[in-house]
Amino acid sequence: MKNYLITIVGVTLFLFGFQACVNSSKTAKKPAEVNRATVFKAVEMPSTLANGDAFPTDSTIIDEWVGKRTVENGVETNPDVIGHAWGLWKALTDYTDQTFDGRKLRRYETWYTPQDVMRAAQQNVGLEGLSRTDGPLQFRKKFKFGHEKELDPVAGDISGKVKYNPAMAKQTLAGDYFNQSVLENKIEDGKINSLSFLPNAVMLKPIYRVLTDKNKVEGTDNTYYFNIWSGKQDGGKDIKDFAKKIKVTTDLNNPAIDNETTYGIDQFIYHNMSAAEAYTYNHSSKEGQEFDDTAKVGDPVILLGSHVSTRESRRWTWQTFYWTPNPDNPVFPSSNKVAEIRNGISFTAPAKHYAASIAYSMMSPALPFTGPPVDIKKADVEPVYGLNPYIEGTFTPDVFPDQDKFYSGAYKKQFYEGNITGITSNCMSCHSQAYFKKGLSIPVAVKNFLSDQYVNRNAPWFESSIQLDFAWSLFPGFEPKPSQVTKP
Repeated sequence: MKNYLITIVGVTLFLFGFQACVNSSKTAKKPAEVNRATVFKAVEMPSTLANGDAFPTDSTIIDEWVGKRTVENGVETNPDVIGHAWGLWKALTDYTDQTFDGRKLRRYETWYTPQDVMRAAQQNVGLEGLSRTDGPLQFRKKFKFGHEKELDPVAGDISGKVKYNPAMAKQTLAGDYFNQSVLENKIEDGKINSLSFLPNAVMLKPIYRVLTDKNKVEGTDNTYYFNIWSGKQDGGKDIKDFAKKIKVTTDLNNPAIDNETTYGIDQFIYHNMSAAEAYTYNHSSKEGQEFDDTAKVGDPVILLGSHVSTRESRRWTWQTFYWTPNPDNPVFPSSNKVAEIRNGISFTAPAKHYAASIAYSMMSPALPFTGPPVDIKKADVEPVYGLNPYIEGTFTPDVFPDQDKFYSGAYKKQFYEGNITGITSNCMSCHSQAYFKKGLSIPVAVKNFLSDQYVNRNAPWFESSIQLDFAWSLFPGFEPKPSQVTKP
């Protein structure tokens, strides 16, 4: 029972509804180090991606892509899908003309958090008029659930924050979607209603590793170590996921750099921690317990990876990018095929060091958006795996406790029996379960998570609910109200 409760607490962080850095009922004050005049604007997606695709690409084109059988061992091989994903990554990681704390911001860094949208609603201002002086990162609570293997050292835990592009943030604000009463008013007994974002909406879940003094290699001032995702064994059932330890140095002239055991910091998308970020990091907590390391201004903040979802199709497109030591030969859930297609796009050096895991459908070929239960064994489909190994890589069956409940009765034959862990998961399937019913609490909602399973959008468990259009971050309570830590 104790382990199960720990699972429920930890797994809530698997949602796009990442929690805010601190829930504080005390008087909100900015750290003294923050320059209140330092603000930045959100930069929207380009109309054309680097691979030549329009953004947004018409959903009928994407439907054609996923209507074909294009996966091998659960990994996407369709060059159209892969090229589109890399085009999105290029757009997100491009530098903009916006700055914060003296550094240039990449496009994704300029986007809004759920708390930004909530603050705009509270202040009755448009997002363009919102002052965002607390930085682009805005750490949430740190977490360790399911990641004990790579948390050696425990210092420098994983942190992150949900991001919305301007289009999604504006629609969320206009619809007042963070207002629980608004959602409840959209619910009709016996019916399935749904929010519906516009095709140009984008949501992200970037995650970071902060390198603090506890990560430093003994006897050095500029070299850190941590464990990275190194693949899976035995189909993900017996895994040594984070067995590889690497060193990262901020001294780019360090003779130890060999790009095998020691890497220069320039091989990562990173920045040096600002005063505001260090303050929130030090005053946030990890699953109810105070974090045991201390960050300071200037500590490196490494982007480990990011979920990226676009509303270009009714089920969104789903791709995850994660740092890998060998980007030309990445381990599962990416592949050489995926890596080869990125070579036609000109990235900044560190952005090219990330692998891609892509899932534009739950099964390949894609099954209907709605319809009756499907006998999955007779459907002649293959699962499509799409995950961030730094989040879902170590998830056990305990994370998906109620799959049998959903796939019972008429839906029993629709259950894909081999998919029961994070290694066999798909963001699309799990986010299909983002729905709200009156009285549905977070502890119950998190039991609705799925691995890679086919979900009919008219399934009976959606009745008398409002589907949140695949955005778990809109479930009431997953994203706390805006708050700022205060000085002791």
